[in-house]
Amino acid sequence: MLLGWFRIVGANLFDMAFSKQWSRYLQKPLWDCYVCMSSFWTIILTLDFDVKQILLVCGLNFLITKAFDIDED
Repeated sequence: MLLGWFRIVGANLFDMAFSKQWSRYLQKPLWDCYVCMSSFWTIILTLDFDVKQILLVCGLNFLITKAFDIDED
């Protein structure tokens, strides 16, 4: 992953600042779940709640992942 180092650093910072359980809850919308991630980042970057755009971003994330056969676990 191009920004894999960012995820590792962020996860470690969350783990140190919060308990493991809260860290997992906070990390999910950032990089663990397609629907959560597309909703969170689309709303943050566009400052708008557009369902069509959120679904488009979610679909693109899914297609990119399947095209490059990225193993998530």
